[in-house]
Amino acid sequence: MWSFDRLRLLGLRPLIASATALSLAGCIHPLYGTNGVASRLAEVEVAPIPDRVGHYLAEELKFETNGSGITPPPRYRLTISTQETLGGLIVNLHSLTSDAASLTLTANYSLTEIEGGKEITKGTASANASYDRSQQRFANVRAARDAEIRAATVLADQIRTRVGIALLEQK
Repeated sequence: MWSFDRLRLLGLRPLIASATALSLAGCIHPLYGTNGVASRLAEVEVAPIPDRVGHYLAEELKFETNGSGITPPPRYRLTISTQETLGGLIVNLHSLTSDAASLTLTANYSLTEIEGGKEITKGTASANASYDRSQQRFANVRAARDAEIRAATVLADQIRTRVGIALLEQK
């Protein structure tokens, strides 16, 4: 009966490991390397997204898909609609006000070819960001805006990864 210990005694273990690694070498593609999807992501045009959070999300996506400054002609259009939900987390029983809030940002996205109109991928992504509230009105506004920016950054990263995978699978 063969076992892996007998292969070790015969000195075949390194040979089998090398053969396995070489057989799988062509299966692995770098997602953001020079031969990966970076050049295809640069061809994605992000359609304008309404509202302030949409602006944050669109600008973050434009930077993450093509932060090089070189603009090739767009082949794909990324259309996104967002929905924002705000919920109180902790309620102060003395003043009956919320001391913290949670922002949930949800985006429905669709990637289509510009020329043919063929839909490459679509989906939904969401991100949460919490922030503290205080008695100062402008501090609350700034904290909420900071939470919007943080949620938009996380959401842009999720969408970029999903779009990149879809573009690699399309090849």
